[in-house]
Amino acid sequence: MAGLTERWEASLDARRKMHPRSPVVVLDRLLQARDLALSA
Repeated sequence: MAGLTERWEASLDARRKMHPRSPVVVLDRLLQARDLALSA
């Protein structure tokens, strides 16, 4: 399960590098949460 979490977080990080926001509400919230987690 830890490997899956690492892949998920890496995918979010790659998506954030392309564009930090998304018009898809669920994805946008996930990107914002990841941004907060990395800045804490």
